[in-house]
Amino acid sequence: MTISGLKLHYVVADYGGFGGPIRMLLDDAGVDYEYNYIPFHEEFLTKVRHQWVEQGHPFDCAPMIELDGKRYGASQPIIRFLSKKLGKYIPTDDLDAEQFVDATTDYAMDWARAVFKAKYVGGEEGLEEYKNTELDKFFTRFNRIFGVHEGPYALGQEISYCDFYVYIIMSTGPNKEYIDKYPNMAALAEAIRARPNLKEALKHF
Repeated sequence: MTISGLKLHYVVADYGGFGGPIRMLLDDAGVDYEYNYIPFHEEFLTKVRHQWVEQGHPFDCAPMIELDGKRYGASQPIIRFLSKKLGKYIPTDDLDAEQFVDATTDYAMDWARAVFKAKYVGGEEGLEEYKNTELDKFFTRFNRIFGVHEGPYALGQEISYCDFYVYIIMSTGPNKEYIDKYPNMAALAEAIRARPNLKEALKHF
């Protein structure tokens, strides 16, 4: 199924945060879309989220997409929805594989929150504490997860939406310089960087 006329709203510029994986999936699939960056403190908190509710959208959080006259919210539900629309990036006939992708994404979001807390709440001290106490824990966890199946992606040879989440978080903040220390993470990075439709997106990492 093709997708056209999609608009994605999010509060982090470029490919950061939980909107980034959605953008990478759309880019990889060759889907044209409009990206609406909404400054978080200046516009989203004070105005935009209230406007969405007034307009009948019950979810006052971003990311949000508009497609075919409808609005859909929340990062992982959006990316699952789009994957099913596209007929790829999500297992369609294997519930165990689908659960594995979902679990990997859930853990990736935990990793993202840990980095966000260290960087934006803890400052320089927070980042140092993260590197000393959390960084290896998360890399070791995902190096193990990506070793379950044979191949560079979480499911092995076939890319799924969780791979975009993991690539973005392991390329964020202090994580990027440690990727090569973990073989399965290095293999994922190499595979993602080789995908032709992601060349523009990868300039942001």
